[in-house]
Amino acid sequence: MFRNMAAETLKNYRKLDIFAKHKIPPTLLNEVVESAKDWAISHGLVMKFKENPALSKHAPFVLFPSPFPTYLYNEAFQVQKDFQTLFHRASLDHEFIKDSLKSVIIHDEFTKLQYDLYEIVRQEGIKPKIYFDIARSDYMIDQVKTEYDSSKPLTEERPYEIKQIEMNMIAASFSGLSSSMPSLHRYIASELEEHSPFNKEKVSMRVPINGLGEGMAQAFELYGNENAVVLFIIETIDLNRFDQKQLTYAFHEGVYMVMDAV
Repeated sequence: MFRNMAAETLKNYRKLDIFAKHKIPPTLLNEVVESAKDWAISHGLVMKFKENPALSKHAPFVLFPSPFPTYLYNEAFQVQKDFQTLFHRASLDHEFIKDSLKSVIIHDEFTKLQYDLYEIVRQEGIKPKIYFDIARSDYMIDQVKTEYDSSKPLTEERPYEIKQIEMNMIAASFSGLSSSMPSLHRYIASELEEHSPFNKEKVSMRVPINGLGEGMAQAFELYGNENAVVLFIIETIDLNRFDQKQLTYAFHEGVYMVMDAV
């Protein structure tokens, strides 16, 4: 049974992978790979070496953009405000939080530390007037199947649907580095010319780091204390430093930020 499921999953994946059968001359492909690495390093698409944090290397990236149905992208985009509202209200519901985490904090030390900190702040009576969070909602594509034949899509116009995997409130990084990916993919398409398996004009040029920087600046302005300091607390050895730095640079002029390591 599991072998059949795996085979079906692979078959469905190949339907989405429009580049699978595209042939690119090996020599040209190797040249473009090296050229893409140079582009990444030259444009700040970099991370620290885990073995030696004093050195940097290009961040991992895919050579071609991932095909994604437009109608699914639009659906995910349209529900974000509702999801944000839902999670915001849940974060203000103490009984819900307490009941949801009561069994988790027994076994997970990290969650327990977070919950203990939450309780300290709550008991001190601190009630912020302004809330701002950066969240990342993750999705995967699922094939829509008929009830009588699982091998056929429900409709030809809508063969796939999105399934939400999780909503990340902590692991919401890479807004900075990912903002460079559209330009990198367009550059790769230009280098491959007629051998490119995708049209560079169809690559979305969204730059998420700008919106996040503006959002944080607006939250700071609403906070209403020009002498306040925005503090990033990072790990002592922070491999993703450059991604976080791009968020600091996206702030509006006049926002004061310091970075401290723990």
